[in-house]
Amino acid sequence: MGVTLSGKPDSRITAKSLDMSYGSFFRLRCIAAKHLNDEFFYLYKSMINNRNEEYWKEFDERINNCIQHHKLDKTASDCKLLDFFFLSDCEGKITYGACKKLYELLKNEDDDQKLGYVGKADCATMGDLKNLLLDIYKNKGRLEWL
Repeated sequence: MGVTLSGKPDSRITAKSLDMSYGSFFRLRCIAAKHLNDEFFYLYKSMINNRNEEYWKEFDERINNCIQHHKLDKTASDCKLLDFFFLSDCEGKITYGACKKLYELLKNEDDDQKLGYVGKADCATMGDLKNLLLDIYKNKGRLEWL
């Protein structure tokens, strides 16, 4: 059981879907967060180990402050990009504009970096993800994950 990232609608998107574990999906989100803003990255990464109510109140305050005061872009696609980080692992989607922004964050990452299930012949790579994001952007689709 894991996450499948795919482009929709199927009729316009030709790049292959990508399968990965929930842990790999979180790691992908952390890689993107690091390119967005250092403080955002550290706050986002800290979510994995913290489960008490007090922490979440402080987290909400700090992450909102980071978004508002650290000049994260406020264009529509950038606001939608935040959906990539905060929508459920189990189901989510982002627009083609957010896909372009995500591609811009990840474009200098090593294409051979493994994102999928290592050992499988069709293990998803960063290059596969970049191809999917560009295909979605060019065809005005959306990225969905289940």
